[in-house]
Amino acid sequence: MSAPSARASLSLQRRLASALTTQLAGHSIDRIWRPAEATLLLRVTGISPERLLLHVDTALPHATMTTHWPPTPASPDQTTLRLRQALEGGRFVDVTLENERWLSFRLTRGDGPRSLRVQLAGRYPNAAALDADDAEIARLMVARPPFDPDSPPLPAGPLPGEPADDDFQALLRAWAADRQAALSALEARQRLATLHKAARTHLRKLERAEAAIAADRARVDEAEDHRVYGDLLKTALHRVPRGASSIALPDHSQPGSPTVEVPLDPALDARTNLARHFRVYRRFRDAADAIDARLNEARARRQAMEALAAEIAAHAEGATAADGPEPDLAALEARLKSLGYRPPTQAKPSRAKAAPALPYRRFTATDGSLILVGRSAADNDKLTLRHGRAGDLWLHARDVPGSHVLLRPPPGREPTSEALLDAASLAAWHSQSRGEPTVEVTWTERKHVRKARGAPAGRVTLSRGRTLSVRVESTRIDRLYQSLEADDPRR
Repeated sequence: MSAPSARASLSLQRRLASALTTQLAGHSIDRIWRPAEATLLLRVTGISPERLLLHVDTALPHATMTTHWPPTPASPDQTTLRLRQALEGGRFVDVTLENERWLSFRLTRGDGPRSLRVQLAGRYPNAAALDADDAEIARLMVARPPFDPDSPPLPAGPLPGEPADDDFQALLRAWAADRQAALSALEARQRLATLHKAARTHLRKLERAEAAIAADRARVDEAEDHRVYGDLLKTALHRVPRGASSIALPDHSQPGSPTVEVPLDPALDARTNLARHFRVYRRFRDAADAIDARLNEARARRQAMEALAAEIAAHAEGATAADGPEPDLAALEARLKSLGYRPPTQAKPSRAKAAPALPYRRFTATDGSLILVGRSAADNDKLTLRHGRAGDLWLHARDVPGSHVLLRPPPGREPTSEALLDAASLAAWHSQSRGEPTVEVTWTERKHVRKARGAPAGRVTLSRGRTLSVRVESTRIDRLYQSLEADDPRR
């Protein structure tokens, strides 16, 4: 039996729906992941190790049961959370092919019927969770319609070999393998196109860097002119008028004593102009060897990058050739990075709506006490006056600007001496005394801290206080910052 085409026919999709009904009916969705933008992975109770994999990429939309799935992300995005809320716990009733365009996974849940609709035909493949009235609850690809009823239907041509019913599982495995191979080839082409763009961008960057060093090398060649200007000025300092931008002087060291126009800075007097010319001469003369070495290195790197960019371009142009050699993308990426390329870092999603920025950082002391450290002078006021509690201990480096620090022990407990030392170390570290061998830190109860009317941001007065001398230890600070990383993603 020959393997089916990657563009599965209407007949195969009907058989797929029937096979999925047989395998999934009565089982529940246990967990949903989104391994990629256009991919959903569903773990179903009772059929481990297989999972339901849905691809809605525009080139190869398909659904299949598989034991080989892509890695899942460490944390879910908002789309995944919405789909989990809509579908997890739902029990499969059946799977049908509807309107010759999409698979419909019908579910029951305690809060009512649900369905997962997977559009396989047309320009807008997508997956969407629907309620009992077919109203959309969530969709996988937000920029596309949840389904496209007016798209061209799936092709109605016959399957290769028209297998018998008992051959269908073998056909399904072959079709899934064919789909996965085509999807892998598509991902490889997309990865190669991204690599091609990165190579061109980095080549332009290296060309600009080489041009800048070459400009410095040209200044080295001009440095001798500054020595000549300085020698000429030495013989004519008394003749230089104040505010002049240049002066014409004869160069008697040259045949015929030609006149040389010596440039001047009008804001400087004659002697300072003289010193400036000699300073420029010495700077570039002394840097000549280093500049030459940098230029040779930049030129070699640019030439290597040109060769690599041409190689990647050749692979990109031949990516669609069936008989062309498969490029080693990992090796190409490694060579690109060895020439100084660094992929652009993606900005972290804003947490402004989910978690407003707090005026303090959160650390954890050895005894579990909470340590709050103000971020700025204005934040110090907010921390102490708005977020501080009567039972908190307040700390600040003595007589120097720095962060306000609050030590808050667990309910019903007194802070230990180690916790107090942790908080005092942070107060010293977040002050202008950082780096001093020992730092004096004032501490008192929060209730003894007041803000005078009209006082600058961060300035407070104490009705009583004590002083603690702290020797800041790097191991203690490292341990406290590890607790910050685990507890405060807004650091």
